[in-house]
Amino acid sequence: MIDTVKNMLVKHADGPDAVIRIVDQTLDLVLKIDTEAEANVLPVSDYNSMVPKPRLQPTKDILTSYSGERLQILGFVELRICYKEGEKQVHQFHVVNSDCKPILSRKTSQNMKLIKFILNVQSEPAPTMKPETARILEEYGDVFEGVGKLPGKCKIHLNEGAVPSVQPPKRVPFALQEKLKKELDRLEVMGIIEDNYTN
Repeated sequence: MIDTVKNMLVKHADGPDAVIRIVDQTLDLVLKIDTEAEANVLPVSDYNSMVPKPRLQPTKDILTSYSGERLQILGFVELRICYKEGEKQVHQFHVVNSDCKPILSRKTSQNMKLIKFILNVQSEPAPTMKPETARILEEYGDVFEGVGKLPGKCKIHLNEGAVPSVQPPKRVPFALQEKLKKELDRLEVMGIIEDNYTN
């Protein structure tokens, strides 16, 4: 929408590829499926290869990568796309001035049935234990009970001249945030982890 500003996260995904057909341009594009992306992204080079070119419309949306970098948006296009012989659907793609790979967002991937979220997971009975495994568990039973704690202090040695690197944390799905907080609090009370957050 032209009158609204949305700040959406995208990243250069390492997810699986999907060959998507741009119907009106009779063009096949290899897109990365990114289940954490909130927008479909199309590099300007792919847009320029389309014949005929779809109309580029202005937008006030903001695209931010997971590293905090703002992507330069040239506008958005509405494309009629399909996967294999599936249903043809119209989706919005942000055209960016970047050489990034084209990205298919979580919502679009779900609508096109490329991914499926399973909300109910059931465990299956464990297979019969091998005799060797049973022997080890019996002989070293104390190792496999409780939390355990190794004696002494751990010292980490770094290579001289090592370049530090910071990886942005993965976002926790909203439905799991409360469970995660409870588990972290439990581990902190047990002394397994400690809060190292500083303002």
